[in-house]
Amino acid sequence: ASDARGIATITEYILVYIKNPARMRTAFKRNPFAYDRKRYRHTDEYALERGPYYYDSLDRGSVRYSDSLNYAITAPDGTPIYPHGRTEFINDGWTWKWSKEKVQWGLENGFISIEPSAKKANGWAVKYKIYLNVDNEGQPQPKTAPFKNTITSVLNADGAADIKKLFDGKTVFKYSKPVKLIRHLLDLVTAKDGIVLDFFAGSATTGQAALEANIDDGGSRQFILVQLPELLDKSFGETSATYDTICEIGEDRVKKVITKLEEGISALGKDELPDLGMKVYELVPDAEDDGL
Repeated sequence: ASDARGIATITEYILVYIKNPARMRTAFKRNPFAYDRKRYRHTDEYALERGPYYYDSLDRGSVRYSDSLNYAITAPDGTPIYPHGRTEFINDGWTWKWSKEKVQWGLENGFISIEPSAKKANGWAVKYKIYLNVDNEGQPQPKTAPFKNTITSVLNADGAADIKKLFDGKTVFKYSKPVKLIRHLLDLVTAKDGIVLDFFAGSATTGQAALEANIDDGGSRQFILVQLPELLDKSFGETSATYDTICEIGEDRVKKVITKLEEGISALGKDELPDLGMKVYELVPDAEDDGL
């Protein structure tokens, strides 16, 4: 696809299966530079522990409406405060972000502020504090954010360049994914010992990315590449002379990457080589039902 500027784009998805639920919160890396330090311009009596903070509104309009989050918070003058500046219950999608119990906790622990507001029909604004050094439950937490889902540092053309480096300057496979793109996706996952599965392996970009990642960070990732033995277009001369199917290109690519990595490691004078082996399996006809 192309965006409004005519720049080609790639859409990739990464699905992570985690066997141990305890690792859920730490499964993905987070970006420690994805926040604006200047926003945290307020301080209170908790500054030494929680750091500075900024305000955010506690109410919101949401398609995920719930009556349990549409309740009254009592203002200092006794006025009932409902979401969106109201003094009565109205079911039109507006709710509080926090439950009754958490709001009570927030009031008792200085996480919520109720202030006069001329912009609200009920005369009050309910805000919660977002601190720099703790989360909204008071637990110490470095301020981070998920990495952006738009990657602008990788070009489609990088995929063709990756192929040429391995295959003596020949483009033996069209439209391969850039190694840098898959490396970026792998780097978002904190585990270095997982199994990387690619059901549309193509020219085996994922295999190369996993192997190189292990060398760079000492990981022990394994990979499974699945690819139908699609016949290549014989009119594509650079490929047809050597390979008949996409699978053959992927298999040869992984072998070339392994050889390249082994040579690089040996050049550094290291005696022990990491596990850089591979196994190749293929489907064969079932003798009983003539299927696969």
